Amino acid sequence: MDDTGIVSHRILDDRLNQLVFNEIPGTYLVGGFIRDAFLSKISGDRDFAVKGEPDNIAYKIKGYVGGTVVKLKDGSTVRIALKDGSTLDFSKYDNGISDDLLRRDFTINAIAFSVEAGLYDPLGGISDLEAGCIRMTREENLRDDPVRLIRAYRFAGELDGHIDDDTRQAIRRHKGLLRKSAPERITLEFFKLLQSKACLRALREAFEDSLGSEAIPIENNELGNVMQKLVEVTWKLKGAPEDFKQDLDTEISQALTLKGLILLDILLEETGMETTRLRLSKKIKTRITLFKKRQKGVLSSRDASDEVLYDCFERLGDSILEAILIQGREDLYDKAMRYLMISGNPVLDGEDIAEIAGVAEGPTVGRLLYEVKKAQFAGMVGSRKEAVTYLKSFFGKKMLDQHP
Repeated sequence: MDDTGIVSHRILDDRLNQLVFNEIPGTYLVGGFIRDAFLSKISGDRDFAVKGEPDNIAYKIKGYVGGTVVKLKDGSTVRIALKDGSTLDFSKYDNGISDDLLRRDFTINAIAFSVEAGLYDPLGGISDLEAGCIRMTREENLRDDPVRLIRAYRFAGELDGHIDDDTRQAIRRHKGLLRKSAPERITLEFFKLLQSKACLRALREAFEDSLGSEAIPIENNELGNVMQKLVEVTWKLKGAPEDFKQDLDTEISQALTLKGLILLDILLEETGMETTRLRLSKKIKTRITLFKKRQKGVLSSRDASDEVLYDCFERLGDSILEAILIQGREDLYDKAMRYLMISGNPVLDGEDIAEIAGVAEGPTVGRLLYEVKKAQFAGMVGSRKEAVTYLKSFFGKKMLDQHP
């Protein structure tokens, strides 16, 4: 973790921080930007506590940086959303910055910085950050915004740290309040937890404390098996081919990466999507549905023909790589990559087939294209000429002879 001098320079070197400090005297930077600065991370979110009216300040800063001004649902925070995805939040403090920091969720987010005072840490957030300790500022803050309950485990996962005992007991007391929170906010925190460095330990603790089950209802007698499968798949991810591992950080939807989607699928395997309090996008629902139809019989067979494998891969669609990994069939990785290559670049496309066969595009062309790609996957077709010859078995020699 970087020292306070480096962090102060990092804060002041940021162009947007400089602008706000210069234009709005008495401003404090608080929260995640400072936490991430200690961890040598670049944060796109900046949270400012200001003496003046947040609306007026936001529109003043907008005149310099552009973006869109939005008043958040908490009623006291005004945000500038920039085109690059960065945000600047402004909230008012009246009785000193210490009162503002006491309203924050955890001590690691209750560190402030101003040009005049430098770093200000009355709650010991810096030492907690160094120790990886997630400690609430006040219990009532967790009760007033229950999404903070699940956020505790997310931070524990991100820091590879732990939740302090008093905070964990408070979470257990108030876990039921999570049901009153907006599903979109629960989903955001849960997805961040899935993608954290120490997500398995943080997930286990969340479910052991019965908070995880408020999002995905996994029974206690099922938890051990689910966690074991998560461990096994995580080890497989570490040993997966490099090309596949490079895709793990690819965003699928709702800021959920491929790695997070794989873990989510395992968590939902026994319960189903309809039981969760997560708000899942159509794209994520489709991918999870494909997971559940991953043709275990075919993937578990070591002697399936290429034609059978192609049919299986076609049904799996975008989830093909995840499926072979979860099923322990990493030996099929090269064939899966070959399938994906052929799907995107067949020797003949639909227009070619329609012209060669002399038929309008439609179901017949689609069927022929499917058969050509399957033959290409099986090594029976490698060129346009071979594909045309292969098509003769479907449409007859006389029709295709004029297209050698």
